[in-house]
Amino acid sequence: LADADPALRDDPKVCAACVATDGEALALCPERLRADRAVVLAAVKHAGAALRHVDDAKLLADRDVVLAAAKTWGGALEKCSPRLLADPTFIKAAVAIDPWFLQHATDAAADDRACCLASVALDGACLQFAPAELRADPAVVSAAVAAPPRPGGGDPGAALAYADDELRGDPSIVLKAAKASPDAVAHASAALRDDKKTAAALIKADWRCLAHLSDARKADKKIVEPALKASSDALEFTPLSNDKKLVLGVVKKDGLALRHASDALRASKEIVLAAVKQNVEALKYVSDTDVLFADKDICAAAKKKGVLLQDDDA
Repeated sequence: LADADPALRDDPKVCAACVATDGEALALCPERLRADRAVVLAAVKHAGAALRHVDDAKLLADRDVVLAAAKTWGGALEKCSPRLLADPTFIKAAVAIDPWFLQHATDAAADDRACCLASVALDGACLQFAPAELRADPAVVSAAVAAPPRPGGGDPGAALAYADDELRGDPSIVLKAAKASPDAVAHASAALRDDKKTAAALIKADWRCLAHLSDARKADKKIVEPALKASSDALEFTPLSNDKKLVLGVVKKDGLALRHASDALRASKEIVLAAVKQNVEALKYVSDTDVLFADKDICAAAKKKGVLLQDDDA
């Protein structure tokens, strides 16, 4: 198009055909055609960023043109007419394309409950763009914390962080958030993270919630034991990693859990021997190798698993 005869560049059909295969070619069209709806629509359907080359106020306020551009260009709502950003119907259509477009809503659209719900249901992190009133709305927050992870979207566990303080202390909402992402528990109220009943329910939903409970609950055997039953990796998040009886029971079932035991227990012959018998790879987590790798019982257990810690004639 750049090398075409000026008469051809001024032909709407020629320009429309060119921009339909390369939207950025709109920049080469004369100003008159950059204000032609058919030409512009063809361009933005191919490449949304072609909207950058449009200055016509009427087209920048054209819902269909801007939405077509928004499908492939995240900057479409920054370029469009402010009038569209205040239109709840437009914003609801925009967030269906990308929920993060909610951040551009203004006036009536910014306060529109339906727009907000549509956005946070797709990406819970968009709750940050909702007004305070809607961040205190149980239905809106519930939709946000339950939103599934979205490729390229926000942290699925972050939604709870943007909720009203009172809702961050609501057991049902926090539990729903934990089921979607255990990391969400980090944003629950301190009182709730210390509540025994809620802590038990959270562990039942996902043992990884243990990482975000209060120090008291992390040290509570009634909370920790169910977590360990679900995964020996829970030992990483509890000070009970220094409880010999508890750790012994864990490494007997999963020798590699030795890596989460306290330094003192990783130097304990009884603990290490049990871990090695279950999985010889536990040897890499022994803290006092000088002593334990010379112990005849540990050497014998390792040898049975095909690992020589000492020469046979040593």
